[in-house]
Amino acid sequence: MGNANVLLIRGLKVAARAGVRVVAMIGGYLVASGNGLTPDAIVDAMRSAWEFALLFAALGFGLDLFFRTDRALWRYVSIVDVGPIIRTSLLSAAIFLAFSFFLDRGASLPRSTLLIVPVLDIGLTLALVLLRRIIHDKEALRAIAPFVGASDERKPLIVVGTMDRAETFLRELA
Repeated sequence: MGNANVLLIRGLKVAARAGVRVVAMIGGYLVASGNGLTPDAIVDAMRSAWEFALLFAALGFGLDLFFRTDRALWRYVSIVDVGPIIRTSLLSAAIFLAFSFFLDRGASLPRSTLLIVPVLDIGLTLALVLLRRIIHDKEALRAIAPFVGASDERKPLIVVGTMDRAETFLRELA
């Protein structure tokens, strides 16, 4: 049962990352097409770019497995963790660009889409990872927005004296 849960959770994380890549490709196509942010433009972008979005997600999944970023991506959020996200996103876009121009000379995809996609991919991924971190770590929420959440009711305490007396005093308080 434990192994099945681990695989299920890993599958959900990989699916979330693939979903971010699909949204990034469709969003990049939407921005590059210049049709605005209307429901009709969104549906048109989804109709036009869904194959590219799935291919970009599959390519990114392969690179995640190759570089093993699918495991470490969700554990921590630090500046060091941004590097693999950027590397995978830029490599995905570069390889996708090469395949796109090799297969159909990039005729069916606006050129600026592949400039916008890595930015959206990195931004959405970092936002999702940061959201997960905030949900699981309340200190992260307080660091970002100190006005959100319960106020700290504890009073600061300074204990002056020898260590054995301080220990006795603290035990009495507890």
